[in-house]
Amino acid sequence: MDGEESDASGAYTQSLLGGPETWITLPKHRWPKSWHGKYTEPVVRLRLSLYGHPLAGLYWEKHSKERIMSCGFKPVPSWECLYYHEQKQLFLLVYV
Repeated sequence: MDGEESDASGAYTQSLLGGPETWITLPKHRWPKSWHGKYTEPVVRLRLSLYGHPLAGLYWEKHSKERIMSCGFKPVPSWECLYYHEQKQLFLLVYV
């Protein structure tokens, strides 16, 4: 037996945000150069899941499940976020 642990940097922002549209203001350091001197507080539609949004975890889980299963893993019944790869005899636990 062996085990490994890893952290997905910016995990939520890897998935598209669904549900009702969410609009946010961006911090100035994230503005394109063309916005400086033109806008004071622009509002943009949030496209990617963002930590703190009530639906971010749901959409990231859906996104990750599709990717995990495309690699040959199958969900373990009655164990949410636990997957098994029969050929490789691997368990994968995903926790956000």
